[in-house]
Amino acid sequence: MGLSIGVTKEYFVKYGLSLKTKEQIALSIFQEVSLEFEQLQSLHPTSGSSFEPADLVSNLLGFYSVIRPKLTKKYILDNLCKQLGTDKSAKIYKKYPGTFTISKYKNKKFTPRFFDNEYCKNPVFPKEFQEIKPYPKDNDTFRDWIDLFDIHKGIPPITGPK
Repeated sequence: MGLSIGVTKEYFVKYGLSLKTKEQIALSIFQEVSLEFEQLQSLHPTSGSSFEPADLVSNLLGFYSVIRPKLTKKYILDNLCKQLGTDKSAKIYKKYPGTFTISKYKNKKFTPRFFDNEYCKNPVFPKEFQEIKPYPKDNDTFRDWIDLFDIHKGIPPITGPK
């Protein structure tokens, strides 16, 4: 049996919610776990891979392609994003050395960090990837799961005569 490390979360989500609210809560959970995973990666002293410029954004595109099935890879590439190809992408990458390791390039948001280049003037993040807004945690609809035993520091509450 090997050692593994990861991010695990449990949530309470109220039953009987609208599709819109379910999508918002799913996005909130997805974003929270994604941020915690990237933060976990940053703890390793030799890893520079946390919060790379495209990490959270590419995760978000994957999320939307599951929630909104019409957003297939083909549809995204043909209608929403401009493909540059390997040579043009490499040229932009070389213009910004340290893109994946220097902290000034790290991206801790779910919106793209655009790099100035000659191929794409005034880039815009497609509205199709901004339609769902995260749902805020509250005590009634959506919150972190609270284990009864955690409230009492791992000891079950005992009531009655002593």
